[in-house]
Amino acid sequence: MDRTTKTSPLDPVNATVFNDSNIMLSSRASNSHSSEAGAVYVYTEHPTDGWQVAEILFPGNIKTWDNFGAGIALSGNILAVSNSPASDPISVYIFEKGNDGFWREQNKINAHDAGGNESYGDVLSIDGDTVMIGAPLDDDNGENSGAVYFYTGLLSDLDLDGIKDAIDNCPAQYNPGQEHEDGDAYGDVCEP
Repeated sequence: MDRTTKTSPLDPVNATVFNDSNIMLSSRASNSHSSEAGAVYVYTEHPTDGWQVAEILFPGNIKTWDNFGAGIALSGNILAVSNSPASDPISVYIFEKGNDGFWREQNKINAHDAGGNESYGDVLSIDGDTVMIGAPLDDDNGENSGAVYFYTGLLSDLDLDGIKDAIDNCPAQYNPGQEHEDGDAYGDVCEP
């Protein structure tokens, strides 16, 4: 180690991830948008000024008490961030770093069967275009037995219907309305 630098975050920090060019500090108590809505602060290193805030990330639908930044994971140019299990809906947001160096929201994954008391999104891991979302208090196999949800195709949209494959109920067939009358996991146009 050839030097030490220090940065003073703008809000209390509850998680940190980094890659070759950025440090991300999540603060679910951030008031930068509205009261305890949460935010992720993206820091970039400057040669003379050290690490400085380059961007503040939050989802387009953020509201008071969402506690965005409860969980955070980074792989290359893809960032996954969850809001608080007390939020409605409980969601994990996917951001991608563009060629211009700025991060943009690309996808939102809602818990389709997780309740607020399961801590969905408290634990996140990401590898390539696959995100693993932990729900440590899920009760499907006994009290607080936990569960992990796997979503792939975070950024792809094979059928070009505007719905990312990770959340598309029929990713191989065009169905922008996502109709599914019987309420199962498959869209009507894709029923077996």
